[in-house]
Amino acid sequence: MFNYLSVNGEKVLKYAIEHETEPDRGTDIIIKDMRFSQLHDIAKELHSRGFAHNLSTTTSVILILKQPGRDYFLEKKRYQKENQKFGRREWVIAISSASIGAIIGLIPWIVSLVSGGCN
Repeated sequence: MFNYLSVNGEKVLKYAIEHETEPDRGTDIIIKDMRFSQLHDIAKELHSRGFAHNLSTTTSVILILKQPGRDYFLEKKRYQKENQKFGRREWVIAISSASIGAIIGLIPWIVSLVSGGCN
């Protein structure tokens, strides 16, 4: 099962990925529509989930991305695609089962027609 980030968590992670200049170098996170306390909490979450090192101070939020953080959106897409495939497979099984059930249900009716038509 995929462990989704919150909407704001994804927003901060995406920002960090897009603004990462080189690996192992911190990215100062500045998102205008988020309070500093929100950014700080999200940085803690990203750190606790193994997506980034949190080098935040009392005045700035700085993240150094780890590979799981860089791969988060790829893994999310892969998980969603796999779930979509699983959904289609379930539909095929359900339709096949219903069709077979309908055919089996018709057998007594067909037998009665054949045996009734021979008399």
